[in-house]
Parts: sequence; structure tokens; C-alpha cells
Amino acid sequence: MKILFILPRMVTGGVERVTLSLIKDLIVRGYHCELGLLKRNGDFLEEAQKIVSTYELAPNSLIQYIPNLSKLIQKSEPTHIVTSFHDVATLSWFGLKLCGSQAIWLHWVHNTHDKTVAPPGLLGAVKHRLFNLCASFNYKRANKIISVSEGVRNEILQIYKAPSNKVITIYNPVISNDCFPPCNEVSINKSYSLIIAVGRLTRQKGFDILVEAASKIPLPFRIEIWGEGPERKNLEKLIHKKNLYNSVFLMGHTFSVHEKIQSSDLFILPSRHEGLPTVLIEALACGANIIATDCPHGPREILDDGKFGTLVVPEDPEKLANAICIALKKNSKGKGKAHVLRAQDFSVQTATKKWLEALNSDFN
Repeated sequence: MKILFILPRMVTGGVERVTLSLIKDLIVRGYHCELGLLKRNGDFLEEAQKIVSTYELAPNSLIQYIPNLSKLIQKSEPTHIVTSFHDVATLSWFGLKLCGSQAIWLHWVHNTHDKTVAPPGLLGAVKHRLFNLCASFNYKRANKIISVSEGVRNEILQIYKAPSNKVITIYNPVISNDCFPPCNEVSINKSYSLIIAVGRLTRQKGFDILVEAASKIPLPFRIEIWGEGPERKNLEKLIHKKNLYNSVFLMGHTFSVHEKIQSSDLFILPSRHEGLPTVLIEALACGANIIATDCPHGPREILDDGKFGTLVVPEDPEKLANAICIALKKNSKGKGKAHVLRAQDFSVQTATKKWLEALNSDFN
């Protein structure tokens, strides 16, 4: 079995992180993996190149992608191809056809199809429509569709009428069973409470909602948002507009997610939409005190209907602020071992086992 994974680039996103985790575990188990990238860049590129052979398929123009992918497939002769983004996946199908490959195509779906995905305005609506057209194209042609949560799977079945036996849910490979981070007790800072949020600085992640909520919190606090992305300037403007430059900080990228979460009094996931948020699972593994939006999809599923954290209405700064105040007044540090046990449902080893079942099922 030879598996070719395809991603646009190795930026600091959840998709890239879980893809690397899966590739790493497959290689340890003796499977041959390769990684095709539109652009060979991003913060995770160096780590990826240490783990797996990487190929740049569109260094100068997107027009290069289909012929270069076709050449790579002819050279490497993969038995399976795994795609993760709808637009790149659609182009990949044409690359498969160009070279006449019989490789099995698995499309990995990481996000909701809900209208919350659409950016504001007419252009956003057009992009969302194109997103759905590519999704429909891919679901009809892929040999297997891997959804990261039951919520995403149900959407695919209901909206796109895909055969139920073609769409399977495999939780993302996030935590290693033999390397769960210890649930350290962190002393509460007497002058303020430390609130942590982690993710790409994009509209999807809802950090603007968190900033709006911060302006309504009367208690002393410090919010650290870890991550980089295209919304940095807009978030900086909002922070200054709300006079929060001494309370809310954009910290930049970090490779020490567990360490940052463990240092906090409260972890926040303010997303507008998700598929199965990796960082929320990592917060569970750290035994953190958690607040997450009940967005489509993933947080409710991960937190077991609120058993392992507080769920709030998406895009509502007032309710998010109220939930933060209640959590800080309780001075709770999460549920420790109970959280870690729940996180094990999202282990790398469990996910890899199910992926191998999916990969092998296509030969039967």
C-alpha cells in the first residue's frame, strides 16, 4: 500500500496537524506515504519534510497543478490518494484521470457545509456556492468519504444524498495514547485570570467574538490568543477600538499548545463553525476548564453535550462573556482525569486503526 496525501500547504491549521499525525503513525507501522503540496511553505513544512517525502505541485501557478500531479502519480504509483480540501480535491480528480491512474480516492472532510461557512457579502455567498459545487462533485466520484464527526457525516448524507456505506466517521488523530500530557494543577494568579484561545486567525475561529465578549467582562483577566492568520490586522484594530490592548494579546504561532493550555485558568473556543476542532480535544487532554460555542459541528460531540465543558450560542458576545464570568467566579480547573479519559477517544492509534480499515476495505 502506497498512500499519497494532498494538501494546499503546511500552514498552522488543524487539518495540517492531524494529517501529519496520521502520516507519522502510518509510517511507524510500515506503510509508505508521500505528501503533495500546491506550495511548499508554511510553519509545519520543516516538520513535514523530516517525516515524509514532500512534492511541490504548483510552485508558480495553479495551472501547473493537474499536469504535475499526473506526473507524480505516474512516477510514485500510489494505491491510494487522500485529499482534504474541496477545491484541491476536484483538481486532483482531473490529475488522476489525466494519467489514467486506478488509485483509490479517499476524501477527508474536516468542516461543516452549513451556511455559517460563507464569508459575509456577495463574494462570500459565491465562494460558498462554489464550495458546495466542488463538494457535490467530489462526493459523487470519491471511492470513500471520511468525515471527522457524526455531525459532518449527517450533513453529507442529508444534503448530498451520498450512500451511507460510502461515508464513514473517523475522529481525528490528535492525542497519542502513550504521550498524554500530565494534568498539572496551575495556581491561580491573584491579580488576574489567564484565558487562552488557540487557532488560525481567520473569521471561522471567531476571535473577534471573543474580543467583543472581553469588553463585557468586569473581572480582571488576561486573554492570550495563540495563532497567526489573515485576520490579524482586523483583530488588532478591534482590540484597540475596545481599549483592550492591556488585556487581550495576539501572541503569534506556538508549537507548545499543551503548555499554553495547561498554564491557563480557562480555555475558550469561540468558533463560528468547525468539523472536529483539534485544539478542543487537546484542551480535554490537558484537563482544562473549557467554554466552546455550540457551532456546527464538533464541540457538542467532543464535549458530550456539555458534560466536559460549557457550550454557548455561537456569535453571541454577551452570552460568551456571561459564561466566562461564571467560570472564573467558580475558579474551576476542569475535571482532570475525566477529561483525559474522554480525550482518548480521539487518539492517534485509534484513528489510524480505523483509517487502515477504510483503506483496506476498498480492496474487498
